[in-house]
Amino acid sequence: MKKQNFSTIGENSSSVHNLYELNGNHCDATDVKLVWRNLSCKVNTTNLRKWKSFPWFKFQRCSKTILQEQSGSIKVGVLTAVVGPSGAGKSTFLECLSGKKRTTRKGDVYVTSANIKTKIGTFNSSIEDIRQLSVSFIAQKDHLIGVLTVRESLLFASKLKNYKEKWEVTKGRRESLKSKGIKTIEDFHTYVVETVLSEFGLEGCSDVFVNKCSGGQAKRLSIALELVSRPKILILDEPTSGLDSSSALQCVQVLKQLTVTRSNMKAPLAIIASIHQPSARLLYEFENVYILSNDGRCLYHGSVSNLLTHFSRFGLQCPQFHNPADFIMEVATATYGTKCMDELALYERRQQAIESVEEEHKQKYKITYIVDKMTKQRFPTFLHAWLLLQRTWKNTIREPMLTWLRLIQHVVVALVASYMYNYKVGEANGCFSDLTEAFHFNATSQPGSLGDIQEKFIRQQSAALTNVGLAYFTILFLAFANSSATCLTFPLEMSNAGILGILVALILCPNL
Repeated sequence: MKKQNFSTIGENSSSVHNLYELNGNHCDATDVKLVWRNLSCKVNTTNLRKWKSFPWFKFQRCSKTILQEQSGSIKVGVLTAVVGPSGAGKSTFLECLSGKKRTTRKGDVYVTSANIKTKIGTFNSSIEDIRQLSVSFIAQKDHLIGVLTVRESLLFASKLKNYKEKWEVTKGRRESLKSKGIKTIEDFHTYVVETVLSEFGLEGCSDVFVNKCSGGQAKRLSIALELVSRPKILILDEPTSGLDSSSALQCVQVLKQLTVTRSNMKAPLAIIASIHQPSARLLYEFENVYILSNDGRCLYHGSVSNLLTHFSRFGLQCPQFHNPADFIMEVATATYGTKCMDELALYERRQQAIESVEEEHKQKYKITYIVDKMTKQRFPTFLHAWLLLQRTWKNTIREPMLTWLRLIQHVVVALVASYMYNYKVGEANGCFSDLTEAFHFNATSQPGSLGDIQEKFIRQQSAALTNVGLAYFTILFLAFANSSATCLTFPLEMSNAGILGILVALILCPNL
């Protein structure tokens, strides 16, 4: 696959941001913050403990602390990295910020803004107001449709997210739209796709199937799919996972460009991403860093350039020619002792308490409220059903193995059924049409008539059983035909018990 040139990213970086202005997003870019206060997370585990008197058992409930109480904030225009050892709770922390984890989370997560034009905290808030404070979360694993091209993936995403009702809002900006050659909703979606392709350097692979793209291209596509809906806050869980150093650096550079504030960029983003074992160069691409210890405490939240200076105040000197990221991991895993970790965590708690006082006068919108409003919007049912049907049809016909399997399966089974039940199956309907002749048999009939009627009864009975057997076989075949393609696409590590269980469910309920 041809490697993309990222030397022109800065030149095209205003393209995606102009989409906000194009669609009427008027939120002040420098004012929005994602804030968390007294955030902690505990999970309950149940252990089976045997009593001394066998065979009595007792369930013992215990809790495990994933994140200890901490506070902080990120603002629009800043790229923040979440760094920490494995098991420190980085993914859990990001899930709490995005509103995905609610039951085990304690504390407050909200968005603050003092200059948003329309107050959205009221009951009658509009959909367009919610989009000003939308949040997107990108998981570590990419969920992409491999048989679609990059352009098709972005086009479907734009049509599903920027649906027709949003087009009514843009009618008040006709002059701006016409100057860009946008006259219809299709032109708008095309403009969005071409702009995002240019922004993320995906023009060279725009007509390539997703499953043929490199790891870096697939990761940039995952980010681009979220940027189509123009979120204000972007949360990523290890976007550089599985990438080489060059692809990881390119991915972070793209994220960095999305946070840059210039005169021609109306809507920079607030981006926070977890990074596992970054290189020194990759770490310094971020403006801020949020360090989690192995016991779930925040050790540092601030500028990357001041990190080593801050550590030196607590007697932690980074060795010369040593990777600062590796030094962070050593500090976070108590390699230099737990005393310095306690002092760092205490200092951060005091700093965060001061910051919380400064934000009391700002409007606050809970992240759960924003996410609920985003997910409970009224979508055009028939339009989305038609788009999903088109996407499913393309996904089906472009899977050669499954398509040919279904075709061969139906042809072969049809031939086998014809051979087993004869080509005249179904010709006899199984209804005894000669009942009148049987019951009105008279003495004037020929001597062999009764035997002929009995023979007809036997043939009709046999035909009825054959028809019932064919109908049962047809229903059974349809159930297995529906389940066979699903079983073939299951992951190889899926247990056989699970496959058999789903097979039974599909046989009993073929319409599942």
